[in-house]
Amino acid sequence: MTTQGKLHKVARVQPADCELIEEMMTKYSRYVHAQPGESPVVLPGSDELEGDLASLKEWLAEFSER
Repeated sequence: MTTQGKLHKVARVQPADCELIEEMMTKYSRYVHAQPGESPVVLPGSDELEGDLASLKEWLAEFSER
């Protein structure tokens, strides 16, 4: 793996970008990692998923314009 041609976008990253990505990773990681049996995880509804995907789509469009 190389970083050739990839690091120039790092300068565009702002604290709000990190916060959004960390929030989404925290929220959705519970669905891909094992959880204790006494802590059942309820999957998000379609409206919630749609809203989160729309937020990410907006973020990506804004980030790409920087």
